[in-house]
Amino acid sequence: MKEVEKFEIDPNNQYYKIVDDMLLDTAMTELISVKATKTGTCEIPGTVTKLDNYAFYDCTELSEIIVPASVTRIKSSCFHNTDGLKRLIIKKPEGSIDGAPWDAKIFPTWNN
Repeated sequence: MKEVEKFEIDPNNQYYKIVDDMLLDTAMTELISVKATKTGTCEIPGTVTKLDNYAFYDCTELSEIIVPASVTRIKSSCFHNTDGLKRLIIKKPEGSIDGAPWDAKIFPTWNN
């Protein structure tokens, strides 16, 4: 798999949108991918409920990812090869989270 370095979406596209270097569905409930060149902190919008397979693939320059309480599903290898990650904050969900972020090289911080 090759990391995503650039997103381009046709202005007439009805299915996807780009917000802060993140590729999302138009309802902003599914995080599909994050640009590999994104640096610093990535705060996922509070509308997102699902993090897709390899969504953060090769995002080696991210130091922190903040997952909102709205997320109820984290697909496999979501945090694959995020070697620069220092903090993974998962805001405490009301229910449970299906899937696991344990392919990240650090353990998450659970936060209310």
